[in-house]
Amino acid sequence: MKINGYNNVNPMTNTKNTANAQAIEKQPQFAARDHMKVSGNALLMQKMLQKAKEIPDIREEKVQEITARIENGQFEIDSNIIARKILGMLNN
Repeated sequence: MKINGYNNVNPMTNTKNTANAQAIEKQPQFAARDHMKVSGNALLMQKMLQKAKEIPDIREEKVQEITARIENGQFEIDSNIIARKILGMLNN
């Protein structure tokens, strides 16, 4: 068995491939940029959410009003209204 050369490697081919690889590396690189466009509905929802966060969980003026009415004996509870509201919540 006779072996010719080193696996028939052509030195010119390797040089060309190296030159191509170097040329590819020298090409200018552009940074990819992501773009996002927010719809009008999404902007509206964002504004509404921000406004909702600004509203206090407890309406202090309402609490003070009811507290004053209780202390003055002017606060009356209508059990029929409460019962209707409870039943209305259960039916939904």
